[in-house]
Amino acid sequence: SSGINAEYMETTIPNLFPNKLLDGCLTKVQEMVRETGKRVEEKSEKEARNCSESDESYPDYGYSQSPLSSHSWPSWMDESYKSSSTLHLTCTDTFKDATKICREFLSTFLAGPVLDSLSESARQVANPVNPGHLFCFSVFCGDRLGRLIVHLHADLISSRNKSWASFLTSKAGTKLTLSCLSQCNGLNSLYIQHIATNDMLHVISNTCQRLTILDISYSSKVTDIGLVHLCGMLSGAARGIDKAPIGCKYLRELYFNPQNQPLSEQIMPQVIPAFCAIFPCSKLWT
Repeated sequence: SSGINAEYMETTIPNLFPNKLLDGCLTKVQEMVRETGKRVEEKSEKEARNCSESDESYPDYGYSQSPLSSHSWPSWMDESYKSSSTLHLTCTDTFKDATKICREFLSTFLAGPVLDSLSESARQVANPVNPGHLFCFSVFCGDRLGRLIVHLHADLISSRNKSWASFLTSKAGTKLTLSCLSQCNGLNSLYIQHIATNDMLHVISNTCQRLTILDISYSSKVTDIGLVHLCGMLSGAARGIDKAPIGCKYLRELYFNPQNQPLSEQIMPQVIPAFCAIFPCSKLWT
């Protein structure tokens, strides 16, 4: 009897602990979203094959090829993603409508920390060729997400993560990232190493009003104007820009390394002191 009771306790009691329950719930939700994503991406792929390239657009944030973001990507980036002329599945109405419905559902019923955990779990297996992953990435980017890691420098140790970074810097991947960031108005911390652009900082400045930590290290496409975006409306700073962004007034930590760029493209020295003057409580790690 005592042996049966001991076996019973070993197999049931740990499952009553909050951590065990949370892990089980996260696994189940992630599995459900991934399976849904597989079906959505399959339908989206069929729609993409039937649509013309002219339909490829996001209404709010388009991919920019302006001189402000025209610097080259690192040499290890796979150019195969950038040369494709076919409509990507993430640009279809089927994909966008399905992600919107699922995102709103999860934001209604799941707490922010749970969404943070789901987003991080999805990132650790990030691969654009895995069925359902692009859907998961999009769905977990919602208004209740508090911490988002899109890409880290340490991720580049594996070919799988290099493939993910290559997709994120492609035309379709950049559009998807911009669209996802535009949904994350509750973010407190954001990590987009290597892949950040001025366009992304513009979206972040307009959307992520609560942001306190931003890491854009190793991002060669960020220039002076990107930092200006973070500052928001400045006297004379909106020249040449259709509409100056709101800015991230609560930003306290900014990680970037402008010395990583060629000398001719490095951040202007006077921009950094100006940034510090606007955010006197901030820590800039360069």
